[in-house]
Amino acid sequence: NLEKSFDQISQAMSFVAEKGVMPIVLGGDHSIGFPTIRGLAPHMDGNIGIIHFDRHVDTQETDLDERMHTTPWFHATNIKNAPAT
Repeated sequence: NLEKSFDQISQAMSFVAEKGVMPIVLGGDHSIGFPTIRGLAPHMDGNIGIIHFDRHVDTQETDLDERMHTTPWFHATNIKNAPAT
């Protein structure tokens, strides 16, 4: 269940951030970027910086009619303190 997985990732990131720890997240598929940022954003002062290594930037709104799989950064940058610029 994608939504449940997203909620679990966001909750885990929120838990870590509440402890004052800044996680480094490696691995997973394309979609985990969004719930990671969603969980961290409420705990951060100022904007969040994202360093993303991939062969493409994952910033389009949809990809082959898929909303999340290869487009997490488009959706993450809609979070108030995670702007694209």
